[in-house]
Amino acid sequence: MSMGTMLYYSVAGGLVLAALYLVYKWCMSGERQFVFNRATLIAIYIVSFSLLPAVDALCHISAPASSGIINVRVVGAGAYYKGINWPGVLLWIYLAGVAAMAVATIVTYIRIASIVRSGEHLRIGRYTVVLTGSDEIAPFSFMRYIVLSRSDYAEAGNLIMSHELRHLNCMHWIDMLLAQVVIIFNWFNPAAWLMRSELRAVHEYQADIAVLNTGANAREYQLLLIRKAMGKQFPALANCLNHSMLRKRVDMMLADRRHAPLRKLRTALLIPAAVVAVAALNIPAVGAALNVMRTGQLVRKPLPTNINITPAKANRATITLNGEVIDSERMNEIEPSQIKSISVDKSSNPNGQIDIYTK
Repeated sequence: MSMGTMLYYSVAGGLVLAALYLVYKWCMSGERQFVFNRATLIAIYIVSFSLLPAVDALCHISAPASSGIINVRVVGAGAYYKGINWPGVLLWIYLAGVAAMAVATIVTYIRIASIVRSGEHLRIGRYTVVLTGSDEIAPFSFMRYIVLSRSDYAEAGNLIMSHELRHLNCMHWIDMLLAQVVIIFNWFNPAAWLMRSELRAVHEYQADIAVLNTGANAREYQLLLIRKAMGKQFPALANCLNHSMLRKRVDMMLADRRHAPLRKLRTALLIPAAVVAVAALNIPAVGAALNVMRTGQLVRKPLPTNINITPAKANRATITLNGEVIDSERMNEIEPSQIKSISVDKSSNPNGQIDIYTK
């Protein structure tokens, strides 16, 4: 896949992602059906970036090369001239953003690995608890590790462990990796960032309810969340105990756990949203713009085949010899000593006409 094609599918898929996110936020975000919402969010990711290649191949939604002329002028038979290659500039900006996000993700992973390596390890079943000496880092989990400070372990170890074990048992870290990959390649799209926030919120709702289901005191647990609200987080990869939206999390813990099963039918609205988004990509102006991104160059419109274009001639005066139009080669044959008269006429020719008569 070329860089231009990657940009094309990133932008087109991002538009579909934005449409589906808006429907999810409107219809499902506030519902207390966390497992179902998590599955829906993951499905939105998959549909957004797998639907377009199939539809593109079947329906050719991108504009053909003859859709228009952008910053192109003819300077000769079959020759083109163009100014700044804006599609190329756009591609380099996009790639710079991808590189920056990839580096930021790697740096975050290195920080997490460093903390895990430097802490004290306690084996609990198939997971490892990492105790650190720093109280500045909020408890978090990633892959098979639960990281928390020694003071947090002594103060509220059971509550924190119940919360983080739910994250690990549900493999929430895989969801976060998926969301981060989308952000790396779709960094310019606000919907990509908002989708990750929604996914992390659902993760925290699941973990919070798991803690309460153990019989923990709800007030004690909520106060713990407030006390840990200032710790450092690793939003790119890890699930942190002090995830933001504390008020929303508390509301979800206090909300009625009963919900109407028919509300799940709202997800059916995602289907027309996807159809509308793909149809929007078939609008000529949108398709042409996406095609420019994919090809990485200006769109060129073929010249009509019924027009014969010849290279433009230089602006020269017409020269006649004894009443006959001659070219530069015949001019070299004239002997100046044999010239009888020379006259210049500008009335019949914009470039002028020179009449030469010989003896």
